[in-house]
Amino acid sequence: MITGAQVNVLDYGADLTGASDSSSAIQAALDQQGSIYIPDGTYKISADLTIKSNTYVQFGQKAIFKAGANSITFFKSNSTTNAYQVQIHNAQLDGNGFTGVTGFDMYNFRLNAGLFNPYMTALNKGVIFRYGCFGTVIENPTTFNNVSFPVCLMDNCAEVRISNPNFDGSGVTPTGTIGIDIQVGATIGANIGCRVDGGSVQGFETDVYDREVGTQINGTYFETCSNTDILSSSAQQCTYTSTQHWASTGNSAIQGILTDGITIISPAMASGARSTGLLNFDGTNTNCMYVCAASASFRNDPIGVTTGIDFSVKDNNIVASRIIANTGYQTNSGSLATVTATPATMFTVSGINRGRYDLVSLIADSGSASDYTVAATVMWDGTQARLIASNGAQLTVTISGGDVKITQTSGTNQTIYWSYIYIPI
Repeated sequence: MITGAQVNVLDYGADLTGASDSSSAIQAALDQQGSIYIPDGTYKISADLTIKSNTYVQFGQKAIFKAGANSITFFKSNSTTNAYQVQIHNAQLDGNGFTGVTGFDMYNFRLNAGLFNPYMTALNKGVIFRYGCFGTVIENPTTFNNVSFPVCLMDNCAEVRISNPNFDGSGVTPTGTIGIDIQVGATIGANIGCRVDGGSVQGFETDVYDREVGTQINGTYFETCSNTDILSSSAQQCTYTSTQHWASTGNSAIQGILTDGITIISPAMASGARSTGLLNFDGTNTNCMYVCAASASFRNDPIGVTTGIDFSVKDNNIVASRIIANTGYQTNSGSLATVTATPATMFTVSGINRGRYDLVSLIADSGSASDYTVAATVMWDGTQARLIASNGAQLTVTISGGDVKITQTSGTNQTIYWSYIYIPI
């Protein structure tokens, strides 16, 4: 809880005309902690400003900090000083033509901590969160005019929410730039459960680079990205929902590399807006899925590369219950004549019977059944069948169109029995 009288930076000698440097005066005010007020005016900052726990900073409507030197950070906490219960409201920060300038660089920024309505221009990096930033918010952040890296979540952050970002890459050279960088922790740990809600990100090489666990991106608008709007690399159990992808630049709207468990729900892309297509998920990805509303006119076409997506639903009348509600299961069984090395069809998946088919096959001779068995899982999305798991001995399951086939790979010719459980999705 912030208590005590409000501290005015002018009382500590800050110069609101910008003619002289105000770094020492504002640092002296920040050292008082409590409630700090920065009246309307221009303040020249030539050194890092360190902020400690239990500090509430309020910028006046026309108050602005302008850099007076290269490689400074306007607000920072360090690894030995916690930044608990720190809030900074309506900060306007201008790099002012200097290089290597950062807006915020925070450690242990948590417990009712947040950045509210920061406006950052001409900086190298806007917001950096390092380890120990938990359950905090960056609300309504805006960058404009040559901010190459608006937000970087470096390592060991959890449940950081970036709400309604407005990141415009105008003025940046796109190569190497990232709008929101959710990095893997090289030495400390992973970022877990971070989320981006709404807003607009445009004009970077990669608008969101996600390398973490449980990230959520919800309803964000992407435009004029030179490479990929959302690049998911080695990320796990992340969900990207109702994202909007516009303008005819870039390779793909959403790309996956070495990911596991990525779910993509209801994206929207204009026809041909990306050279590869809506998605670019190659075979390095596992346990991924998408639900995509198709369009007869120009949305989400081409779909792109989906080799690494295990299950997909693309339909004009898609409803969410198809992927989250199990509508029951059916069983079926049968037998085939003697199986040889020539693939034989056991059953065919077709029509609207989307779902999962868990298959077991074995030979008739019980004395050798343990040596002639196979179990497999087949997914059918209404247009394409995929074999996502298969293991066995001397029998192999393959897919040809909608036909589920079995082949005997060794041993003497055998008559097999087969059965499956069908689970609609």
